[in-house]
Amino acid sequence: MDYLEFIARVTSHIPDRGQIMVRCYVLYANVHRGNMKKTEADLLHPLIIEEEVS
Repeated sequence: MDYLEFIARVTSHIPDRGQIMVRCYVLYANVHRGNMKKTEADLLHPLIIEEEVS
């Protein structure tokens, strides 16, 4: 990979002017980790609950 391709790949992650970027760090939040510790859930294997579609 030459330097021009590298620069093109890096700059592709820069948002356009006025574009709103949404980032969600829910599973990494201190409150979430505290709640998980209170319920003694396994932090490495979080419980995934799938909703039934009727």
